[in-house]
Amino acid sequence: MRNRITKVGFMVLLAGLMILGAGCFHLTGIFRILNQTAQAVIELNISPTTNDQWGENWLDAPLAAGAQIDLEAREGSYDIRAIFADNQEATQWDVALEGNSTVTVTLNDKSLAISSGTPKDCCILGWLKGLV
Repeated sequence: MRNRITKVGFMVLLAGLMILGAGCFHLTGIFRILNQTAQAVIELNISPTTNDQWGENWLDAPLAAGAQIDLEAREGSYDIRAIFADNQEATQWDVALEGNSTVTVTLNDKSLAISSGTPKDCCILGWLKGLV
């Protein structure tokens, strides 16, 4: 009887963890865009490499010189294009974004430099690490 209660308790705990962490199980990452140029970025396109078109502008407003913004996207491979206030553009092809990580895109001298950061904590995984 006691063994049965333990199994039921474990199943309830497991179900609760799955519900709490449901938002973490889709793999997403962060594109951290740093504008280190002297001009504003007026348009930023981040498009899956499988797309033939750039798609929507990811910026709600121009990204000022010296500013940064974090944009969340699903895990995958992306092409990135920045259009500056003088209509010049910089493009980087086939940028890998892994789940639970940050990729820093530095706009410098109207070119894009890509660097991968450390993985970000997923909400339930961060919580579980705190228990250990």
